[in-house]
Amino acid sequence: MVYQAVIIEDEENAAAALELLLRACCPEIAVAASCRSVPEGVLSIHKCKPDIVFLDIEMPIYNGFDLFKFIPEPEFGVIFTTAYSNYAIKAFEVSAVDYLLKPLEAEALVAAVKKACIRQDKEVMLKKLAAVKENLESEKLKKIALPISDGLAFVEVDSIEYFEAEGVYTRIFLKDKSQLFISKNIKVFDDILCKQGNFLRIHRTHIVNSGFILQYHRGEGLLTMASGAHLRIAREKKPWFEETVKTIRLGNGG
Repeated sequence: MVYQAVIIEDEENAAAALELLLRACCPEIAVAASCRSVPEGVLSIHKCKPDIVFLDIEMPIYNGFDLFKFIPEPEFGVIFTTAYSNYAIKAFEVSAVDYLLKPLEAEALVAAVKKACIRQDKEVMLKKLAAVKENLESEKLKKIALPISDGLAFVEVDSIEYFEAEGVYTRIFLKDKSQLFISKNIKVFDDILCKQGNFLRIHRTHIVNSGFILQYHRGEGLLTMASGAHLRIAREKKPWFEETVKTIRLGNGG
C-alpha cells in the first residue's frame, strides 16, 4: 500500500533532505506536496488528502501548531520535525507524539513512519497534540500520556501524588485517590520528572510529589502523604532529602 504524504517545512534544504530519505528508506510513502508555510500546507492537505503530514514546528508567521487552527480535526497522522532542545524532546515523548530530530536519521524515520501509518483514533490524536502544545509552552511538563491496558491516559502532572514500583511496572497514585497501573519501569518517570524539582526519588520503590507531603518524621525516616500513605525514605537518601526540602515548598494535600 502506498501512503500519501505532505511535507510542511520552511527550509528548502531540510525539506529536500527529508524527501530524499523517504525515497531511500520508505518506498511506501509518496510525497504529494512539499510546502514552505502553514497556509500553503493547508491548501495542499485539502487538495491531496494525505495519510501523513511531516510538520516542522519553528516556522515564521505561522508555527506548526497553527496548522490545527485551520484543520481542527485532522484525518492524517502527524510526524513533527524539530531541532528543539532536550526539554522539548521530553515534551514530545511524554505526550506520546511522533517526532524526528534534525538532522534526520534513517532508522528513526522508518520507525516514525511505521507508527504513523497505523490509523489512530481522532480523539486520542487531538489529545496528544493538545498535550504536547501545552508542555512546549510551559517551563515544566504539564501533562503526561500514560499507556494503560486499553490505550492512553492523559494526566495532569500536578495531580500525581506518588509513583510506586512493582517490578518492571509502576503504579501511579493520583490526587483523586484513583490509581493507574503502567507497563513502564519507575526509572522512566525518574528520568522524566525528577529534574523538575517537585518530584523526589526517595527510595528505589517510590517517587513523590513534594506538593503532597504533609509531614516528615525524621526519626523513622517516613513521609506522610496527603492521602494518608506512609512512605519510607531510603537511609542513604535521608541527608539529601533533608537538604532538598529546605529549598522546596511542601504541600497541603494538593
